[in-house]
Amino acid sequence: MSKDDQIAFETALFLRAAAVETELRRILDARPLTG
Repeated sequence: MSKDDQIAFETALFLRAAAVETELRRILDARPLTG
């Protein structure tokens, strides 16, 4: 894997992780914090 491929791969992983975290926060915020 070339340097550019490595950077692109890591960037894709980072963006995916950020999107998942954002989605989880949205779901958790929408859920009532009872119990």
